[in-house]
Amino acid sequence: MNIQNIPHQKFNIENKKEKENIRFTGAYDAISLGLRFLDTNQAWGANAVDLGSMVIPRTTVDFVNRGPAAGTETARREASGTINHSLIGVYGSVAALAFAMGLNKKFGIRADRIFADNEMYDIVGQAFHNNVQQNKEKSLDFTIKNTLRDIYSNLTTNVGGKEKALTPYQIDEIVERANNALTNSDIDGDKITKNTKQFLVNYITEATGSESDFKLKAFGKETTTNLSNFVENTYNILKTMTKKKVVEEFHRAKNFADNNFIKDIKILNNRRTILGMAIGSAVGMSIQPLNIYLTKKKTGSDGFVGVEGREKDNSFNFKLWKAGAAALFGGGIIADLARKEGGLLKNIQFKGMIPTINQFKLIYGLTIMSRFMVARDKDELRESVVKDVLGFLNWLVLGNFVAKGVALSMDKNKMLLKNPDETSFFKKKLKTRDEVLIEGLKRAKISSVSKDGKALKFSEMLKLIPAGEAGKALRRNLRALNIAQAAGYAYSGLVLGVGIPKLNIYMTNKSEEKRKARLAEKKALDIQTEQLQPKNIERPTMSSFGAR
Repeated sequence: MNIQNIPHQKFNIENKKEKENIRFTGAYDAISLGLRFLDTNQAWGANAVDLGSMVIPRTTVDFVNRGPAAGTETARREASGTINHSLIGVYGSVAALAFAMGLNKKFGIRADRIFADNEMYDIVGQAFHNNVQQNKEKSLDFTIKNTLRDIYSNLTTNVGGKEKALTPYQIDEIVERANNALTNSDIDGDKITKNTKQFLVNYITEATGSESDFKLKAFGKETTTNLSNFVENTYNILKTMTKKKVVEEFHRAKNFADNNFIKDIKILNNRRTILGMAIGSAVGMSIQPLNIYLTKKKTGSDGFVGVEGREKDNSFNFKLWKAGAAALFGGGIIADLARKEGGLLKNIQFKGMIPTINQFKLIYGLTIMSRFMVARDKDELRESVVKDVLGFLNWLVLGNFVAKGVALSMDKNKMLLKNPDETSFFKKKLKTRDEVLIEGLKRAKISSVSKDGKALKFSEMLKLIPAGEAGKALRRNLRALNIAQAAGYAYSGLVLGVGIPKLNIYMTNKSEEKRKARLAEKKALDIQTEQLQPKNIERPTMSSFGAR
């Protein structure tokens, strides 16, 4: 009996393990999708991460250690900054809408909906101009196809420390799909369909091994972008160029430099950049002054809310100190952006609804500068310098070094690095989840581009991971990226969210103890001095004895 039951028992055990593995994989994939969403949707990701690792812990620390007034001010300070950063793309849209009305009417377009920078317009525009002038008797479809071929032929990405371009066959495939999208777009007529965009992104990622750090270089111009923005902006620009009045302008202008459409678009871009960034900067710089005003209105005190009973330091020396700190920090950021090729305006242009790192640097930097300027005493200034500068460096300069360090410690075979030969830690670049997954599927000879004519989403690609060692290795790599990202969040929460505020409170309390000790010592010295001074005893005069 027992011998006969063994196969059945073994089958049950294996079946149970398989079911548990399916449940584990499903839960794991859900975590991967959630972390990927936070990583790729930067506006949502920044808000969620800031809320969980900055706003909530810092607010809690101040509420517990300093009271409701300090906690409330911290909550407003941290949350409003995060919200402002996520609205930068909206500010750009509002600015473009304000300036684009005349241009839209003139050419029958919606220029305010396109977030390409001037260099992108120059390259795509020059390619379109050349094809229009050289093929005047050809159809618009022929011109568009040739323009697409010129654009994608000049697209490169960095893989393994080397530039990689698309092959002629790959370019033909992309041109065919992109051209079909341009001539058969959705009802609105101006937007690329989600399926077409996903197909092109998947195809190019599989072909090159990269979805980020793309460079378009032609006609003496150069622009860098990620693959998603590049595909969308290329479509949007060319779709705009198919409009009747725009085509007429390209036929009219014998020289590209005389093209009024391109001139007007670039003027619009500059105005969008100036106004959009000005709105974001103005909002950022006004947050802390307004915050302090609200605290004063509630508490009746204009002193630093971190220490009870403090009065505002209005001394000239302190004003010099905080002005110097603000000028040094803010001036350094502006100088860094301005010294890059093309100058300040070029480097803060909009390239999509999601803000660029340079845009974050400018607006966040000016926000921090304003916090220095309105500091109420030296302790608040020191706290802001420590807390805000470390946050700035961690987010925008060091590039989330904790997550990178954790990932590299788990990556023994250098499968997670885009540039495995790079020796500098800070120059090493991690692959994205999509790059790791698509590369792994490609090694297993599994297409990650589409299935049954529909472009595959990341969640659908996860289901294609094969069984066996190849699949296990791929899941290990994805798990390493998940752990690294979670470690980065944990570091932000524990160190920047709790540790640094706790350190600031400790240092401020020590400063307050020294201040009180000095005041007590001075008071004791004043009393002692008063006691040692000879009393002014009134001496009798002749008049005090009366007249005789």
